[in-house]
Amino acid sequence: MKNKIYHPSLWVGLSGGMDSVVLLHFVKHFLERMKSKYLLLENYQLKAIHINHRILPEANDFEQYCRKICKKLNVKLHIVRTTVQKKSGESLEALAREARYQLIEKKLKENDIFLTGHHLDDQAETFLLQLLRGAGLKGASAMPAVAKFGKGYLMRPLLSFSRDTIKTYANNYSLDYIHDPSNMDENYDRNYIRHTLMLLFKQKWPKVSQIFSRFSNHCAKQEQLLQEFAMQDYKKCKGMFPNSLLLSTLNEFSLARQKNVLRYWINEYYAHQNFPLSEKTLDQILLTFFTPKDKCPTVKATIKINSTLINIEFRRFKECIYLLSSTELSSRSPLLTTEEKYWCQKNIRDFKKNENLFAVHFRQNGEKIWSANSSHHKRLKNLFQEWGVPTWQRNRIPLIYFRQKLIAVVGYAVFEN
Repeated sequence: MKNKIYHPSLWVGLSGGMDSVVLLHFVKHFLERMKSKYLLLENYQLKAIHINHRILPEANDFEQYCRKICKKLNVKLHIVRTTVQKKSGESLEALAREARYQLIEKKLKENDIFLTGHHLDDQAETFLLQLLRGAGLKGASAMPAVAKFGKGYLMRPLLSFSRDTIKTYANNYSLDYIHDPSNMDENYDRNYIRHTLMLLFKQKWPKVSQIFSRFSNHCAKQEQLLQEFAMQDYKKCKGMFPNSLLLSTLNEFSLARQKNVLRYWINEYYAHQNFPLSEKTLDQILLTFFTPKDKCPTVKATIKINSTLINIEFRRFKECIYLLSSTELSSRSPLLTTEEKYWCQKNIRDFKKNENLFAVHFRQNGEKIWSANSSHHKRLKNLFQEWGVPTWQRNRIPLIYFRQKLIAVVGYAVFEN
């Protein structure tokens, strides 16, 4: 039986509103006209995806309309129903958007492309929204036209077109679309910016959307430069472990570069999740670790990744600052990880053949290692100090025993085997 060939997909985010309907209609006809000219497009399958958050009373009507338009255009539609749990002080709009992107990201396979109907005016509104929230360059950079997204990519092909241009397209092709009543509710920040602030700006500066968009692009380029500088600085001051930085090298930089490196380092460690760390926390980290009042100072922080709050800690050991995740702070499983088991099989004789003869324990304090054919011993505590193992890691390192005798410290040494 031959393996089924996977063809990547073009996913269009379909809400039923004007922007998404125009995008789906445009992409559908573009593919039909261009597939014969561009063979690469032959491989792509067009699909639409609608996320029903079930927030508005009209939510099911929106879903049915999306079914109707996809049937008319002969486009396969995926419906995902979900709910959003709002907590006190949280924005329902932001939570719904975050949930929507997470659900769509899970759908994407290798080289799939997710298309959204964001346009020039959306870009300007996003810029102004970020500006009013006190965002930095990254926030002011607003939305990129192309970005990595899960296993595939996120593209916004309408970013250079205004809302008026998109409306003209819809009228020219007699496209029907949904008028979401929530878009008129100015209790939502974005709607207030759209219906009040932007109208005032346009009275004085008719091309304000283009101006804001151009400024956002400038911010994006400056942010890219900062990232390149941060990467160079990070290479100079990264420690032996991925979650460590050399304080002596970091101290050679200016305050602005120090903060830039810290942000870059944290995002590297968390696989570019790009969560914000406040200026207050960054100041606290630098003040605490450059002027420590004790040998092992600690700074605690909470970050948000994919709607989940995660506790992290920054700690100093010798001349390094370490970032500890919630996993490293919690009690570990008594079982060896795959990497630890491989180390044992490679370094401990007969471990692979008779693993059940060996026992795995963790440090209880007071462990001693006896030299072969000798009455001399070393304390495990002293060895950890010689090896430069941070204090909080010592109780998480597996110790291998054979016949009730400590014979190895996983990842570090085999004493007798």
